[in-house]
Amino acid sequence: MKLIQEVDPKIVSTYTLSISKEPNPNSGYQPSKEEYQAMEFVPIGTQIGFNPNKLAKLWHALAGLALHVKVPESKKSEVCQYGDSDKIRAKVIEALEEIRRIDEGTLISSGSGEDISFVCPCGTKNKRKVGLLQDQQVISCINPTCKESFVYQIGDHSFGRRVFEILCRNCKMTKSVPKKMLESLGTDKNINYLCVGCDEKIILQWRPMQAQKTNPNIQ
Repeated sequence: MKLIQEVDPKIVSTYTLSISKEPNPNSGYQPSKEEYQAMEFVPIGTQIGFNPNKLAKLWHALAGLALHVKVPESKKSEVCQYGDSDKIRAKVIEALEEIRRIDEGTLISSGSGEDISFVCPCGTKNKRKVGLLQDQQVISCINPTCKESFVYQIGDHSFGRRVFEILCRNCKMTKSVPKKMLESLGTDKNINYLCVGCDEKIILQWRPMQAQKTNPNIQ
């Protein structure tokens, strides 16, 4: 759902895309509402919307009924190799009905509006709708295995990489580490790498720290 909100909420909506029979006589000209209503349009296709939460529930329900063995509640409980066939059949029919409903569409769209794109250091090309971006908005690379994130600057429509600059105390060389990688790092986990300047081993980790301000009135 978060990805849908970042890219374009309309990509899961039902709508029909049409095109005017007559070309726009002037480049950049925006017809009035009355002129739009007077135009003759030809349908290109219809996208059938869907609810991602509903599909997720169907998936988990099928997995729980047919794909996973139920864990016994006690040693005396019997381990059933297969689930209840009637319940499985009913859930499969429900899933098929939803899939067939979506399959009635004749169009799959990635949304409407002007696109802006950039290439992540991992090599993945990212696209966003300009109209949905906000200044200083943080977005993540669409590659699920990538830990890069960016800040959008509305002034020049740029995407600045979010990084921590880590300084090697030995040779003073810096390394850019993605902020998202450190933000998702557990308190008992480390990130280890060798400095390219001097081969010094550098360890990154979160640690709880305590600060105490001395009261100057206390003798």
